[in-house]
Amino acid sequence: MASKKLPQNIDLASNLEVAAGFFSNSSNSASDQKRDASPSEKPKARKNPGGRPPKTGLKNEQFTLTMPPENFEKIRILAKQYADGNISRLISIAVESFCMEKDIDFSAMTVDPEIIERYKQKQEKRKKTKY
Repeated sequence: MASKKLPQNIDLASNLEVAAGFFSNSSNSASDQKRDASPSEKPKARKNPGGRPPKTGLKNEQFTLTMPPENFEKIRILAKQYADGNISRLISIAVESFCMEKDIDFSAMTVDPEIIERYKQKQEKRKKTKY
């Protein structure tokens, strides 16, 4: 009896079959009939699964910073004020600002393709083991 629950918005007067299934011990309730459906019926694939689209290319990675705790707390305060609390974004903004001050073209810098390939392989391996 405890496993059966009625929805809160049900009108018992118009849904006598549901009410009869709730108050009786018979196994002919609607949920049992759904479970007894033939296994040959496969669920239809959803056309639009919803959610975020899968990201293409390299995904963000986590890295570790080593610094005094007082400096880290100061950076958290700055991140709340200037980067919506996102420390990674604050660091990116700070590096871009540093490069502009020192006349460094950060966007023109290139990384060795072998290093990028290692990140891609690592992420592919992680994707394969995850699912």
